[in-house]
Amino acid sequence: MSNDSEKRNVWSRGLLCAVDIRYAAFKGCTSLTSVSFETENSLTQIQHSAFANCTSLTSVQITSNVTTMSNMFEDCCSLQSL
Repeated sequence: MSNDSEKRNVWSRGLLCAVDIRYAAFKGCTSLTSVSFETENSLTQIQHSAFANCTSLTSVQITSNVTTMSNMFEDCCSLQSL
């Protein structure tokens, strides 16, 4: 999904079956403004640079299911809440 300027929000309402968000999965999505994962999902890892250079990203909600995270918000200069 790199450089996808049409995506604004990423969320999961218990439908997420993925175990991880891969390296640089959303890197460069400059119009992405928010990311939210609710508790009823299987997500446990967010890999390095997953949201790097998402310069409009302001809000992220990650559940306690996620136990592995590594430098996933590099150069997210608008990030206000995590």
